[in-house]
Amino acid sequence: MVHRLLGLLTTGLMLVLSPLSRAHASGPLVLSDPALSATHIAFAHAGQIWSVPREGGRASRIVTGQSANSHPVYSPDGKWIAYAGTYDGNTDVYLVASDGGDPKRLTFYPGPDEPLGFTADGRQILIRSMRGSVRDLPSFYLLPVGGGMPEPLPIPTGEDAALSPDGTHLAYTPFNQWQPAWKKYRGGQTTRVWVASLADSKITKVPRENSNDHHPVYAGTDVYFLSDREGTTTLYRFDGNSVERVVDNAKGPDLTGLAAGPGALAYTQFGSLHLYDLASRKSRT
Repeated sequence: MVHRLLGLLTTGLMLVLSPLSRAHASGPLVLSDPALSATHIAFAHAGQIWSVPREGGRASRIVTGQSANSHPVYSPDGKWIAYAGTYDGNTDVYLVASDGGDPKRLTFYPGPDEPLGFTADGRQILIRSMRGSVRDLPSFYLLPVGGGMPEPLPIPTGEDAALSPDGTHLAYTPFNQWQPAWKKYRGGQTTRVWVASLADSKITKVPRENSNDHHPVYAGTDVYFLSDREGTTTLYRFDGNSVERVVDNAKGPDLTGLAAGPGALAYTQFGSLHLYDLASRKSRT
């Protein structure tokens, strides 16, 4: 009788779980924070860091934790991933091998530190941190990959940022937006992309009227970014003089996260990953 009851309970549990398993396998996965190497895409899902080959396939979990890890970025050689790890209530920068392993904690500030990218030589990580701020806005620092004190960049405040390949310029958003999910917002917190010369802090402002521009990345000397300037958020390119839309997204959901890698850009749209090939100027899921 007991065995029969256990069998009925097990069968019932399987019937309940099977549809959920099928939905998880075939439905939206809500992937975010893409990063791109020559061979793989790293991303955040359910507060953990994963990677998948560029051509698609089975994803591998790189970092587990307390379901609050995010913002992976690849080193230039693709061998390392820096990420924002939240353990015991504090967010710090960690470094892990791109095929998995034991993460190494690099920052110890009692506040959020998050990685944004690597320098071209792979020796430093661009991070944002509140450690030197007298306001409620973060600033940018260069953190040695071996650990140590971060060095501040000559930029007062900022949120998203990317270093140019030669390390002379920084494309960035000067402040964050309190409610980024507010569709068609055109108030005082509309975000914009600026390009700063790190030699003298001279600023070039990406042309705009009153749009929300964000997530700047470098591909060569061009700055790519996301913007809602024509309605739905999509991908644009700034060549130093003018702005061009490169992905037609008039009828689709907003593009969200954006990352640059060898020969391509990775972005997320409605929880799925996409690659934009720079040579063919075409996207694929």
